[in-house]
Amino acid sequence: MAKKIMWDPGHGGSDPGAAANGLQEEHLTLKIVNYAVEYLKAHYTDFEQRVTRGHEQTLTLTNRDDEADSWGANVFVSVHINAGGGSGFESYIHNNSGASTVALQNAVHNEVLAAMRRFGSTIDRGKKRADFFVLRETNMDAILTENLFIDSNDANHLKTEAFLKAVGEAHARGVAIFLGLPSKQVSQPAPLSQPQGIGNLKVLENTVIRDRPVYLGNITGQVKTGDQYIVHDYQTGWFNIGGWVYKNHVQFIPHDDVKISK
Repeated sequence: MAKKIMWDPGHGGSDPGAAANGLQEEHLTLKIVNYAVEYLKAHYTDFEQRVTRGHEQTLTLTNRDDEADSWGANVFVSVHINAGGGSGFESYIHNNSGASTVALQNAVHNEVLAAMRRFGSTIDRGKKRADFFVLRETNMDAILTENLFIDSNDANHLKTEAFLKAVGEAHARGVAIFLGLPSKQVSQPAPLSQPQGIGNLKVLENTVIRDRPVYLGNITGQVKTGDQYIVHDYQTGWFNIGGWVYKNHVQFIPHDDVKISK
């Protein structure tokens, strides 16, 4: 049976949440959730997902919990932005949560923190517990995340679309890990058959394929130790074999007339 995921962008409508530095919490949380939704659709199967609210929509906390409960959601994720002049990322589960919800918190917290730290130093404010309404009144594993502070220097990250996208996708990966969602089958690069491209490549250790030659690129597949591929292009440490793999995990054998700048 497909797993059901309820995404809850904090605040909205008549309750805009925290505001500072030209930002409003209700807009940031919806962006993060939308990125999470799109990432799950693109990379995983065997699930259904819903979002509690849309743009400028007002919902009470009871509305949010009731929607998740009546639908029979397996997971509830409430996304927020912190305020009060601090810095960093923290996550919450209810005071009485059991091992299953702790596992959800571990998966989401670790993925989000790692994604944030790709953009610079991020304080880990911890995996916490609280008696928040949306955590107490839901009947499924539920987590609430506080994604940096809107009223401190953290706002510089929150103004960056790439950062919001990475944070949303990290929420999605955490949920997928917790639920054990199957990854979508992606087309793999064609194994080496005849000389072409700029050279050949041998995989020295298992690694991932990304859609861009940067670590922030989306993961689209993986290659295994011993596989060989045709290399079509090279950009600053990344080889294109139908997707991009990093040089540290492979051995490149260029054709005689090919030179690359390392």
